[in-house]
Amino acid sequence: MSRCCIHGLMLSARLLSMAILYRVATLNMTLSSLTYLGYGMSTTLLTFPSSRIILFWLVALLASSLALSGCAPTASRPDAQLELAIAQAEKADDAPRLANALWAKSLEQEDKDAANLQLRAIETLIDSPKAIEASAAMTFIKDPRAKPMEWRQYFPRRAMVVQAFELLQHHQATVATRLLNNLPAPLEPAEAIRRLELLAQASSMDNQPLQAVQQRIALDAMLSEPRRMSNQEAILAQLGSMDRPSLEQARKESQDTALSGWLDLSLAERKGIKALDQWRLSYASIPLLPALFEQLKRDVAARKPASAAHIALLLPNDANFDAATRAVLAGVTQAHEESGEASPEVRDYPYNSQRNDFRSQLDAAVQAGATAAIGPLDRPSLQAIASLNPAIPLVALNTLESGDTPAKLVQFGLPPEDEASAIAARMAAQGYRRVLILAPSDTLGERMTQAFSQRLSAEGGSVVAVEKYAPSSGRANDWNIRVQQLLRPQPNPLTGKPAMREDADALFLIARAADARQALPYLRAQGGGDLAVYASSHVYEGVPKPEADRPLDGVVFSDMPLMLAYVRYIGQSEPNRFEHAVYSGQPRLYALGFDAYKLAQQLAAAKGPVGLRGQTGQLTLGTDGRIQRTPSWGVFRSGLANPVGSPADSTQP
Repeated sequence: MSRCCIHGLMLSARLLSMAILYRVATLNMTLSSLTYLGYGMSTTLLTFPSSRIILFWLVALLASSLALSGCAPTASRPDAQLELAIAQAEKADDAPRLANALWAKSLEQEDKDAANLQLRAIETLIDSPKAIEASAAMTFIKDPRAKPMEWRQYFPRRAMVVQAFELLQHHQATVATRLLNNLPAPLEPAEAIRRLELLAQASSMDNQPLQAVQQRIALDAMLSEPRRMSNQEAILAQLGSMDRPSLEQARKESQDTALSGWLDLSLAERKGIKALDQWRLSYASIPLLPALFEQLKRDVAARKPASAAHIALLLPNDANFDAATRAVLAGVTQAHEESGEASPEVRDYPYNSQRNDFRSQLDAAVQAGATAAIGPLDRPSLQAIASLNPAIPLVALNTLESGDTPAKLVQFGLPPEDEASAIAARMAAQGYRRVLILAPSDTLGERMTQAFSQRLSAEGGSVVAVEKYAPSSGRANDWNIRVQQLLRPQPNPLTGKPAMREDADALFLIARAADARQALPYLRAQGGGDLAVYASSHVYEGVPKPEADRPLDGVVFSDMPLMLAYVRYIGQSEPNRFEHAVYSGQPRLYALGFDAYKLAQQLAAAKGPVGLRGQTGQLTLGTDGRIQRTPSWGVFRSGLANPVGSPADSTQP
């Protein structure tokens, strides 16, 4: 409570007590008068003048109100430090600092003022050309102290723009575009700029580079020079993502002078410095920033000859492949760096799986001098070129179910059938030929069960029984039932403990880590503790979790050598391959990219048989054009995954 409130309450109390004393004195005088006149007490209050009662309470209430008037909330004073921080950030053009200061100031305001400051903070980050600021803006949007209802109440257009930005962060380009095209007019200049920027981002995300270029051309005329540089760079990047035939077709159809000029600039950039100089003379009206034009010329001058030998990397640029593409690219890049300066460089030829332009990108790579290529990643694109006889060796990062393929098309993927077959061969070699299977009731379970059964049969073994479960059901009772159905335990007449069936000696477990951790304790409790348990690589999440994985102790599983190479040595300062793989987000796809580069190197050199001990396993090229992969083997000890046959503390990174 403030000091003024305390003083007000004290004054109120004093005034009220004075009024009561005055009233008591008056009452005594009145009673004396009434008694003197001969009236009894029972009639005293009834005859007391009501006007005096009202006047008494009005006086007391007025006194309290006057005394407490100083306690009413007053408008908050501006925080001098925050005002200074805002001014300094604006002067330095520091978007993160300015946004944080505006957000902090908003927390001291109410209603419209708070909503305006919060929107300004988010808009500051949206307007920044740095892509990393988008995540900071999302942090504010998701802040529990944000007031989206007030945004919409006081600033509906600005709130709609922020909503469109949020939709783009979730890759909902179509919905965001519809929202931006329905903003109520008229727009303030800043709103119009923000709208065009977000529309261009949505078009790019929706794989419409030409539309994004047109929107950025319109935007360019509205920007000041610092932001024009990043906008013009974005225009060139969008045009650079288009292949030459698409650019030439767009130029042929264009009736807009500005668009034609930018299209010709992109074509000139691909031809060389002379073409760029000629473009500048022809399109003096195009407001290309001189600094950017000079940078273009420097980039062209430093560019390696277009026909230089290289390995082409063809990965999808669709949003839904983003994480997988990044992981494969990281693996390819690491393999190239480790191969030394003499190794062929890698050039990117991104394709879009929805537009079916893989073949045109592969043709462009061949024309540019590629000696081998890596890709495609998705199966539909691979199926589309299955009958194509490529001019150079092509390492596809997927496999076809069946069918003949051209000699230069090498299929290198991670199909679960190959892993299941390798596990069956390993179990048979270890003497386990009567096998139970516990598998999920999904496509993965079906594919692995079928491949395992076929290979085990070919090795002279047999599958005794198969029990299916609902993946990640998490129901303890369900696991108990499933295990009982599989083991058919009977009480041991001597010990009274459950004893499982006698016609099986091993279990093949197809399960992800969460399911395996639940199932295995029930397996042991129902008498299956003596079974040898082999599992697919899905049982290992790829990072050490000793406490969570203790229920998996004793389980042997197949996996890539890279996934078991997590041990760090004393004095090791640089991340090992495993750590690089984990940083990529999808370590097994990282390993796929790493080995794909090594295979492409061998195929380009055309020297001897193709094969290597890679990060995904022991690789050999089969007569069917498929890379045969023999995995490594791990076993859980004390909750840690260790290579089979190696000391737990001496795994080579």
